[in-house]
Amino acid sequence: MRQAERRSGRARGRAERRGVTAARVPAGAALLGSALALAAAAPPDPAPLAPQGKWVVNYGERGCAMARAFGPSDAPVIVAWRSLPFSDRVELSVQRRLGQRGLRRGVLTIAVEGRGDETSYEAFNGTGDKLRTLRGWTSPALFADLPERAVLTLTPSSEPALAVSLVGTARALAALARCNDDIARGWGVAPGEREAVATEAQSRGDPARFIGPEDYAKAAVARGELGTSAQLWTIATDGRVSECRTVIPSGSEALDKAGCDAARLRARFTPAVGRDGRPMTSHTTQVIRWELPGAWQDDPAYRAYVRQRREAARAEG
Repeated sequence: MRQAERRSGRARGRAERRGVTAARVPAGAALLGSALALAAAAPPDPAPLAPQGKWVVNYGERGCAMARAFGPSDAPVIVAWRSLPFSDRVELSVQRRLGQRGLRRGVLTIAVEGRGDETSYEAFNGTGDKLRTLRGWTSPALFADLPERAVLTLTPSSEPALAVSLVGTARALAALARCNDDIARGWGVAPGEREAVATEAQSRGDPARFIGPEDYAKAAVARGELGTSAQLWTIATDGRVSECRTVIPSGSEALDKAGCDAARLRARFTPAVGRDGRPMTSHTTQVIRWELPGAWQDDPAYRAYVRQRREAARAEG
């Protein structure tokens, strides 16, 4: 969940003057070249932990999730996926006992069966327990068509690396997909929509600019409200967001409304094209994290990652 962010240089000054930040979940662009460069300088990958049991798939209020324990039974490591219908991101999280404390953001290198991704992560400790959670976001395509003996390796910039054996994961991912289909039906949207799409809708410009600090509701700032919401956007054939629904509330009605207002006002897409060659209405699920400044400690690697993404967005126009 998006919370306070410390920034450096001019970015820090702008954030502190505004006092608030709002952003979509980092897209975690696949920078395989950078990931390989980091891997070349990193220590050898850890030995993969064996699973303790089967994946457990949960139909939760905040989306579909699956989780599994790995490693020794007296100190298990819990790995989990969480996803939402019509989202191009999957949340990957790890819970384990570590000596680290505090709120930290860094860069996470993900490797699985010759595929790689470099994305951001958040690490924090749960209230009243000794477990530390690491949470990042990546593309679900990274886990498509997994072989039975696949190994997932996670290398955070400021946390210990981890590897787990993904035996039986393909079946669990299929169950997760069925869960998402059920959620889509509950939203009143046909889960097979993407099968009718030949070319998916593409954002125009940097999606991170669709919702920004200026959209943080003043009433929410005054009350110190923050949180994470998920919104279902309907993308019309003219590329605008014609409808916005908060499917997972942030806990603040003012912030949820502000997110939808900004999406309708500012978000622009090249519309999806159907298999008949014509523009078509489609949907996308966006996770929005609302934060107030002051708590996160950012790795230098994370600050460089953010700068790189901003420069790439400016270059794309």
